[in-house]
Amino acid sequence: MAQKKYFYNPQTCSYEPVKIKKSDLFFGFSAFGIVVLLFAVILTILYNTYFDTEIEAQLKAENKGLKTHLVTIKKEQGEIDQMLEVLKQRDQQIYQMIYEDNSSNQKLSSQSIIAGLDDEINSSGYSNPLINDFKSKIEQINFNALSDLQELSKLAKNKLTDPQAINFIPTLQPIENPNLNALVSGFGKRMNPFHHGIMDHHGIDFTAPRGSEVFSTAQGTVKSVKITDANTGYGNRIEIDHGNGLLSHYAHLDNISVKVGQKVLKGEVIGTVGTSGGTIAPSIHYEIIRNGKKINPINFFIQNLSEKDYITLLELAHRENQSLD
Repeated sequence: MAQKKYFYNPQTCSYEPVKIKKSDLFFGFSAFGIVVLLFAVILTILYNTYFDTEIEAQLKAENKGLKTHLVTIKKEQGEIDQMLEVLKQRDQQIYQMIYEDNSSNQKLSSQSIIAGLDDEINSSGYSNPLINDFKSKIEQINFNALSDLQELSKLAKNKLTDPQAINFIPTLQPIENPNLNALVSGFGKRMNPFHHGIMDHHGIDFTAPRGSEVFSTAQGTVKSVKITDANTGYGNRIEIDHGNGLLSHYAHLDNISVKVGQKVLKGEVIGTVGTSGGTIAPSIHYEIIRNGKKINPINFFIQNLSEKDYITLLELAHRENQSLD
């Protein structure tokens, strides 16, 4: 029970109860209401900061999923852009070699690159219009830009004035590679296996058991043969001249079965895989030189490969890893 307040009245010489004014009641209740309201606002802010409603939790999960898949899509898109540029250069190069023409008008096809992205998105069960839109755009890029390599090979063979001219273009791989996994390092910037610095790698490294056969990738004439005991450099190597300023170079060989000036056929055995020179494993370092400039051999591998096989080789060649030499 609240105690009453009294005041001394000198006129009556007595204590009389204090009368509460309506204005005092109003201000008192107002102050109390303001305090309660501020307290409620503070509690609401704290609750919203540290606790999520069901809708907020769902939105946050969706945003997290979007960010994850957007990172995946951007990565795939970057790889596709890089691959398309290589394919474009490769097609122009092949057309220039075969038709003496820089144009490129072959049939377009396929969506093989998008398969990895499809698997990842579908396996998660996650779907969103933004993701689907990105995926649709990537599929459109593939459809409009990827070369149909089989069509290109067919077109080349049909249009060549000299049916034998294709034999002088190094379109084969230098070793047997049925599973495609013998290609271990590609052309471009790669980590050197000895000092681990990033260096220009001017060819492609194929690994195979010591003694495996090495083939001439095109018909030509053996321009140079070098045998050495040095543990650095190319080691035992062969260079073959295919004409029209085109050379192929085979390094780190074990045995060599050709000599300078010898005519070799496309696919003919010219030596065996070894570890001569500066290499860390039995391998072949394979280069193509055009008019004195080393160019990417991956652009020439059109023979005995399906489009899917070539895409696999292309992906392997573009891994930024350590070379073998």
